[in-house]
Amino acid sequence: MPTVPYKNEIPKKYNPQNTSTAVLKNTFAIRLKEFKRLWKAISQSTMESPEQHYIIQGVRGAGKTTLLTRLCIEVEESDTLSSWLIPIQLKEEEYGISSLFSFWLRIAEDLEEHPLYGKHFKGLAEDIEDIEQEDGEDAKMAFKRLNNALNHQQQKIIIFIDNIAELFDHFSKIDIATLREVLSQCANLRIIGGSAISLENFYDHKDPFYQFFNVITLNSLSKQETLDLLLALAKVAGEEAVKQISLAIEQQPEKIESIRRLTGGVPRTIALLFDILAEGPHGTTFGYLDDTLDMASPIYKHRMDDLSKQQKPIVHAIAKHWDAISVKEIAQKTRINSKTISAQLSQLQKQWIVEKIPTDNKNHLYRIHERFFNIWYLMRYGRRRDKNKLLWLTRFIEMWCTQEDLTHRIAQFSSGLSSEAYLPGTLAYTSALLGCKTISIHEKEQIYQHAHDFFKQQSDASYLSSLPEIDGKEYVDQAFAYMEKEEFEKALSYFEKAALKGVFKSYFLIGYLYHIELNNPQLAEENYLKAIKHEVTVTYPHIALLYMSYRLSDKKEQALVYAKKGVSHSEDLFSLRALIFTALWNNELNTATTAMEKLLKGTIEKQSIEENIEYINDLFLFFLAKKQTHLVDNWLNEFDLIEELKPLYYTLMCLMEDEYPNEYLRMGSELKETVEEMLAGIDKLAITFS
Repeated sequence: MPTVPYKNEIPKKYNPQNTSTAVLKNTFAIRLKEFKRLWKAISQSTMESPEQHYIIQGVRGAGKTTLLTRLCIEVEESDTLSSWLIPIQLKEEEYGISSLFSFWLRIAEDLEEHPLYGKHFKGLAEDIEDIEQEDGEDAKMAFKRLNNALNHQQQKIIIFIDNIAELFDHFSKIDIATLREVLSQCANLRIIGGSAISLENFYDHKDPFYQFFNVITLNSLSKQETLDLLLALAKVAGEEAVKQISLAIEQQPEKIESIRRLTGGVPRTIALLFDILAEGPHGTTFGYLDDTLDMASPIYKHRMDDLSKQQKPIVHAIAKHWDAISVKEIAQKTRINSKTISAQLSQLQKQWIVEKIPTDNKNHLYRIHERFFNIWYLMRYGRRRDKNKLLWLTRFIEMWCTQEDLTHRIAQFSSGLSSEAYLPGTLAYTSALLGCKTISIHEKEQIYQHAHDFFKQQSDASYLSSLPEIDGKEYVDQAFAYMEKEEFEKALSYFEKAALKGVFKSYFLIGYLYHIELNNPQLAEENYLKAIKHEVTVTYPHIALLYMSYRLSDKKEQALVYAKKGVSHSEDLFSLRALIFTALWNNELNTATTAMEKLLKGTIEKQSIEENIEYINDLFLFFLAKKQTHLVDNWLNEFDLIEELKPLYYTLMCLMEDEYPNEYLRMGSELKETVEEMLAGIDKLAITFS
């Protein structure tokens, strides 16, 4: 429904050729450069010899039909041209044209119906219809009669053909070859076509039309072109629309840029979203959105229907993912092999369905080119049971609204929860707001509470049960934000909320905060155990080291049990460290030795010795505290660590003085104090963890 009562005719978004001449001319505010180029080529030609033919290519809705219609009008209104050049514009879908013969017949029918010259071509269509069917020859004969009629009347024709590639696709090879011959040799006709696909077949050197047409590409609208289009639409819509659009341009230029990016700069989609923009800051944007998406269905459904059998699941996977996605991820979702996907992605780029996001390697990313098309797809094909079934509305809010808009709309939402509120719409809007990444967790808590209280008052309990909870991961993100600012108490409160939402890893994170930052072993253990109960396996090595760091000797055996479980789930550096420490604490030398060798081999393979040298040094000291001098000596030599651990090496030499009586004498004086500290530390470890 329109935002304001239109006093004038509304420009046709899907069939601009049916828009009145006056309105089309008044709203023709874009594609002016392309128009001037083509008009110059048409108006300066006398067509004494065969002329250059053109094809305008661009995505559906890029303005091809409007540009063709505008050119057709200009030819009709030209005093210079109209006396000898007859413009003929074919409809976007010419279902009756299936061959070159029927193409010439259609031209003849249009000539007979021409308001000025029709009487001169009376009977031409019937004359062509009488030609006997003969493979290829009937088309030649049809053109001969058409051309003779044009010569007799001293007239020429310029044919504006929308979807020209699709039209030619119906022609046989003989038809295409014949048409090329006609266009190359005959000066009585000229073609200006439009195509919604990249004309690869015309670039194939084997094709009759290779490099035959001069191709003009309609690219995405620039910022200025978008402003020009919106203002032109506003002038037709009325004074109130002009006022709102002018205010938006002046006060919210970022919203105009948002609409350009959201639509991919496609004029038809910008026109569809015009009503939402023209409603002003206090309108019901999201009521219009649903209608707008519905109006967009013809163009977007056509786009999907045109895809091949293999392309459809690929586009589905990309659209459902929303963010850019890799070929590998598409393959996992579609079960189509990567080579096939890559080939189809190349075609989808030529069709302007998908855009490639280059990376610094060969694994490029892909996403839907027009974001509003992606929103439409999510709305139309999102699964009902999918918790993100309103993702389309959420993504629109994120892309459309500024932070100021969001603040206003959140306040408007809360105040608008009255007995007159439309319940399904309120639930959808609430769900979308709660899924928005750009709304803070504090605001979402307010939204949820207001909506919860509102739906609780309704007689239909299904709305309250359908109200989505705030995603627990958002509480985790907020908690991490507080951790970075070292506001640990606030971080704890949000981790606790996340845990209640089922994000059980939060128990581990709470335990970690109490363990490392707040020095509270009791609460650390309590939350670590909750995490273990919920099978958060990363907890095992941490609780083992908790028991050890607080020297809870009554729990040293349990510490070893947890450390072993940790390694059984992941043999990462931290888990191996925990196992080595707790095994040595429990005097399980074989377990500690096996784990240490795995750790050393792993760090060598990953070339991470240097970044982990302090941890390795501490582990060696603990082995020395357990009097494992020969083991440490072997490892230092086997893994070539003497230079990296020079202080430790001379500490070892002091401990092995009987076997290496002179080696420790090589030690530089600068290391003496450090070695003495290490020897004292070894003695302390031996006593503490005896």
